[in-house]
Amino acid sequence: NKQSVLYNFFEWPRRSATNTSGARLVVIGISNTINLPERLKPAVQSRLGRERCIFKAYNVEETCNILKARLIGSDGARNVSSVFDADALTFAARKTAVMSGDIRKAFQICKLS
Repeated sequence: NKQSVLYNFFEWPRRSATNTSGARLVVIGISNTINLPERLKPAVQSRLGRERCIFKAYNVEETCNILKARLIGSDGARNVSSVFDADALTFAARKTAVMSGDIRKAFQICKLS
């Protein structure tokens, strides 16, 4: 079952702490939901640390900047306006900000347009 895999995965640092080599193992969990730890069984929760880092959603301006940067590319050779109208990018950014602020949604909107 998936939760037993998570339990074993987050148990590794505790097991590695008992070895005599002095090596230390750190496991970092990343989730798209804020309440994932609360949705896990108590046994799995007991293996998680209490420290959380919650990232805020992107706003319209940040989303537009990210989309433009991706459209231009690393070489800077492409012109954004040759791919998307500025209003279309702003529309995608606004839609994304209202829905979730998840940049992946903005990429999906652009890909489907």
